[in-house]
Amino acid sequence: MSARHPIAAALLLGLAALPCPAGARPADCLVQVEGRTLINGPCDFAAEAGGDFTVTLGPRKAQVMVDPGARQGRAFYEDSASGEPPGVADVRRDGACWGQPRAIRVCAWQPGERPAAYRNLPAAR
Repeated sequence: MSARHPIAAALLLGLAALPCPAGARPADCLVQVEGRTLINGPCDFAAEAGGDFTVTLGPRKAQVMVDPGARQGRAFYEDSASGEPPGVADVRRDGACWGQPRAIRVCAWQPGERPAAYRNLPAAR
């Protein structure tokens, strides 16, 4: 993470210490970062007022903070088991996905409702 985002870095470090919010429910999720699949399948989904949400699978977590009234926001992601530093990226909404080409994509669907275009993607590594 670059020094250009010190506030985002501090926020991300604070978020990493928090457990998944109460009220998480099962979902079908896809989280891809720079072409690498972190989550692809069942996960925990927790929504907050204003549209923010978090998807979690074990040590892997992605949170999207939505700009109210807009189709853009910021995504934070981490894989605490990998030892890699967490990351942050600006994202735009496209249906059930929030992302930025070649940077990050965070998607969450009701179980059984994943569109055909998002099936048969690489397994999480």
